[in-house]
Amino acid sequence: MVNQEIEKEMKIMISETQYEELIKELPSSKQIRNINFYFDDLDRQMIFNGNTVRVRANKEKMYLQFKSHIEKNGYTTVSKEFSKKLETLPYCIDSKILFELTGVRYPDVFLLGFLVTDRIICTLNSKIQIMLDKNTYLGCLDHEIEIEYTCEESELQEALKILKKYKVEISGEREIISKSCRFAQKYYNDLKYVIPKDG
Repeated sequence: MVNQEIEKEMKIMISETQYEELIKELPSSKQIRNINFYFDDLDRQMIFNGNTVRVRANKEKMYLQFKSHIEKNGYTTVSKEFSKKLETLPYCIDSKILFELTGVRYPDVFLLGFLVTDRIICTLNSKIQIMLDKNTYLGCLDHEIEIEYTCEESELQEALKILKKYKVEISGEREIISKSCRFAQKYYNDLKYVIPKDG
């Protein structure tokens, strides 16, 4: 069974100090560890064209997910996400499976590696969740905030007020670099030092 939803979220990278301070400030409603296994096609175009193919696993479940960014505005991203439950982790996801999932023809994709997210979830109300993410991948460690919401942006003032207290500003225009893109940039940058050049 395929699930489809539209996701609206704000994202911002933060320092480790801000992360630790916000952990103390925000009431945690849930903690979870997600392992994101990322896939890309042989031409290395899927991720950098704004599409994420991943298998997300935690101790409760494992899903194949296809996420396509349909609108970006400053810190805010609107995405269409398709998902279906999996029992095993594949090395290759062929175009037929992606078509069944999304209704669009994409090339086969292959497993690159994984990123581990330790996520602390704060549910402010029925329409707003703040996620504090600590991400570990390919020898890197970074921290970010994701605010997922179903309300209008004008109704986010409660969340933004908390963040502003710790000098986390979400204003103006700024390009969002997703987890999958940060992973891919590091993966492909490291790869060029591993594969010998011709000649």
